[in-house]
Amino acid sequence: MRELTLLFSALSLMALVACSETSSEWGNQRVRCCGDKYSNALYKRGENFRTGAADTKQDFAMAFKFYQQAADRGLGKAQYRLGQAYSRGEGTDVDFVKAVEMYRLAVAQGHAGAQNALAGSYAKGLGVEKDMARAIELYHLSAASGNAFARYKLGRAYAEGNGVEKNPEKSREYYTAACNWFTKKTAEGATWAMYNTAQCYRHGNGVAQDVPKAIEIFQSAADEGDPASQYELGKIYIKGELVERDVAKAFNLYSASAERNNQGAQYALAQMYAKGVGVEQDSARAVEWYRKAAGHGITWAQLAVARYYRRGDGVPVDAAESVAWYRKAADGG
Repeated sequence: MRELTLLFSALSLMALVACSETSSEWGNQRVRCCGDKYSNALYKRGENFRTGAADTKQDFAMAFKFYQQAADRGLGKAQYRLGQAYSRGEGTDVDFVKAVEMYRLAVAQGHAGAQNALAGSYAKGLGVEKDMARAIELYHLSAASGNAFARYKLGRAYAEGNGVEKNPEKSREYYTAACNWFTKKTAEGATWAMYNTAQCYRHGNGVAQDVPKAIEIFQSAADEGDPASQYELGKIYIKGELVERDVAKAFNLYSASAERNNQGAQYALAQMYAKGVGVEQDSARAVEWYRKAAGHGITWAQLAVARYYRRGDGVPVDAAESVAWYRKAADGG
């Protein structure tokens, strides 16, 4: 790790030296160009720490640090990643207001992913007052830039009449465009796209419904370590959805996903420990995972933590801590 850090520092210094050597010829425009290269280098380091790529150990705190430096230099895609970090509690505390702030900065630079993310904030009322009209406007803006996630959200909106009038034809159009793209990326080996492709087949959105195929794709993605797919597959096994119900397998899948910071899996795992489903009942472990889920702003998890501290179940009785968690829940996280 030390060697990688030294190498990165050396490369950064070389970039800055090159910038200073050519600034007299090209003026401020050249300096800005070099600065952009440096910003992208910072961003790349953040990506490596976030994903564990390039022989880098996954470290959300380090990823956040590099994204912050790149975002401070005005790099839109780094501002978007910071918004995601604040939304998910990756490398920092969950802060939906700051997430919206970062998304807006990236949206101002035309970042399609940030447009989709900000739309989600407006749709759910996270960090900003709920406004479906604004959400739909942003989804359209993102979809027009080719963002498949926004197209999928529009497909659902037109199917349900949420923020727009129901329009089955438009719904199919957006679902098909999104799922075609997800399927294409899955065929190219993109693990993250497998989850979305599986959801298309699971619900029959944009493709003919094929739940067994969806389960197969979820399994492939889960085997590759995709936390979202591990969580969904866990739900399938806990419910026995077209598979034999297997609580132990669900527990293992939830555990793997929860360790990778999936908030839904963390909450589900807490419930299994709390109720002794698939594992020996353990209130201390339940509180541990409820707290992790609560850190993502999940209200039910915050209420659960408050009750455990009030009762002294798995943790010492702490009235002040209990009240603090009840207040968080009342404030919406």
